[in-house]
Amino acid sequence: MCKCRFRRHSRPRSLYEVTDVQTVDAPAEVVESGSDVVIRVGQEQERWTVVAPHEADALKRRVSEMSPLGFALLGRRPGETVTVRAPAPYRVTIVAVG
Repeated sequence: MCKCRFRRHSRPRSLYEVTDVQTVDAPAEVVESGSDVVIRVGQEQERWTVVAPHEADALKRRVSEMSPLGFALLGRRPGETVTVRAPAPYRVTIVAVG
């Protein structure tokens, strides 16, 4: 996650300039891009890595953060159950985040 400070320009072509950028780490147990996530679907557990869309690969268990599953997981914590809004919606429980 990134936290930025902006300064307004007097010239109309560039309205703002970034003056300070700080990286803010999310707590390790919150799902974000790059997180390894163990989920339970029914009685089975699966391990997925949430990645940027261009890195997604279902055969390698890498799910896009923009996919229905990836989007449903973002910002969630272990123990939470979420509904994946796919053509056939389903529910998954987050078991662990690493």
